[in-house]
Amino acid sequence: MRKKIFGLKFLAVICAFLLLPCLTACTSPGGTGGPTDSLPSLPSPVRPNPNPTPDPDPDAGGSGGGPEQPPDKGGGTETDPYRIRTEADLYDMYEYESASGETHKYYSLENDIELGDPPENAICNFIPVKSFHGTFLGNNHFIKNLYIDMSAPIAGLTDDRRAALFLVVERGAEISGLRLENVSVSGSEAAAFACENYGNITDCSADGEILGGNQCGGIAASNFGRIIRCVNAATVTGTAGYCGGIVGLAGPGASVSRCANLGAVRDGGNVSFMGGVAGYDVTGKNAQSGAEFGITDCVSLGPIETEACPRAGVVTGGTEPFILSSPSHTEDCYYLRSLETAIVRNAVGVWKNGGISVYPFEETDLEDILASLNLLFVVDR
Repeated sequence: MRKKIFGLKFLAVICAFLLLPCLTACTSPGGTGGPTDSLPSLPSPVRPNPNPTPDPDPDAGGSGGGPEQPPDKGGGTETDPYRIRTEADLYDMYEYESASGETHKYYSLENDIELGDPPENAICNFIPVKSFHGTFLGNNHFIKNLYIDMSAPIAGLTDDRRAALFLVVERGAEISGLRLENVSVSGSEAAAFACENYGNITDCSADGEILGGNQCGGIAASNFGRIIRCVNAATVTGTAGYCGGIVGLAGPGASVSRCANLGAVRDGGNVSFMGGVAGYDVTGKNAQSGAEFGITDCVSLGPIETEACPRAGVVTGGTEPFILSSPSHTEDCYYLRSLETAIVRNAVGVWKNGGISVYPFEETDLEDILASLNLLFVVDR
């Protein structure tokens, strides 16, 4: 009899030991009956997914305090733009633009973003957006350390060897108030913001290093749209074609207005046209009567470095003849007299027909010149 009682007690102890974890989970505060509800949420040890999928259930994780929900990212409309706060959000923009066709979407940069180093043996930390149709509001925030090296194509992804944040800014697209700090960009055509601009780029700035082949510029390699109140402080080096502090080529009907170049413009070997503001200016060619076009109210402050470029100018490297009655399409521009050298003798390297109104000034007059052009903001860059 005593052995039987002892056996029953031993069996009860074993059962209690086996059931204890289940009883504890069922009575945990905030629990829902499952043993995993009481486990803490652990941070992910890997880089965030560039395309995170939000939890469809806002109450997931129990009423006692589930994981924090991601901030509202917006809907991509004018009144509710996509809000870019992180590096992953910037990658989302690439995906949105790649998938949206010609739909005009709106983006708002909510804070400064510092891009991380590219993975080992990678050639970029951001893949250029091939075609941008939307509106990007920079709100005077920075994107730092943009690194794109397209000297070789990305295997399996793109054969395009151009390099910029956006390869093409389409007609109707706008980029404003965006600052790119410490860029490193190189490609067959290269610029900080756009290889080809057909839209509007306003109140933007860049610094760092830009290296391009056929065309390169601090803001855009080729401009067929409008670039207004932009500042380049990046060193721009070209190895062929057109090379300029703001744009390499200012195309027919384009406008570059109230811009300033502070960066060096360098001939890397075989540049045809180079200038402090534009390498080559053909803005008046085939322009419509009454349209706004030309290079106007700009300032060239960075050195033009070349040993043999035949068409190097402190403001532009060359211009094409006018076909309209307007007297000039490179007008009311200024440059530091100290930028003139034995090779860079003229404000405009080569021009045909039409008047060119560009004026040298001494460094002591810099602030007055900037004030007269409403460019005092350059001092802060």
